[in-house]
Amino acid sequence: MTENQAPQNPVELFAHTKHYNESEAFLHKLDPDWGLLALRLRALEPKFLKDGVSGRTAKRILKTHQYLENFRKRLSTGHTLSILHAVRFCAQEGMPLPSWLTSVFVEQTDRYMNPDHSRPLYDLNDCFYSGAIDPSLASKRKTVARDQRAGLKFWVAVQAVVAKNSHISSVNQAITLCLADKSWGFAKTKAKQLFKQVEDAQIALLPNYQGLSHLLAKRRHK
Repeated sequence: MTENQAPQNPVELFAHTKHYNESEAFLHKLDPDWGLLALRLRALEPKFLKDGVSGRTAKRILKTHQYLENFRKRLSTGHTLSILHAVRFCAQEGMPLPSWLTSVFVEQTDRYMNPDHSRPLYDLNDCFYSGAIDPSLASKRKTVARDQRAGLKFWVAVQAVVAKNSHISSVNQAITLCLADKSWGFAKTKAKQLFKQVEDAQIALLPNYQGLSHLLAKRRHK
């Protein structure tokens, strides 16, 4: 989209020509949606000064808010899939998440991603529930989720063992020592599998993390 091209979002709250000021241009370079949001907010000011809260622009914003409220009401009945519907709508419109949506989205994802949460969730289907989940899959999902949490704790323990023992020169050696340190409820084959799953995820998500095997390779060649 060029600097002066009209935006093509599915539902426009107001029409305007895209002429960024200096601050908006800076935000646009960081992310186009941020620049557009800043421009929209600036464009709203003269419209409100001219039309007031009873004007056409305000009414359309109110309709958008009411549309999001439908998702909020649906959420109150226990259908947490409404969270994703509401996030998707805000993303389509280039709008910031309302405070209630920010809160519930962070809470639900934290329950899934934080293994030490006081009310953990076992699967993304549990995070964003629609009422259409096959009950027969619940046990399997919980087993997989328990393995994920156990794997993360084991991965942390292996990292700690390597940090404390400078003589360790391989991942296999670190896993063996970690298993010998206490009972984890699984044998070495599964321990390796769980460690690899977490390790691969860390490498993918953390740009500066190269993996424990890379670190230990450097240790061996010193």
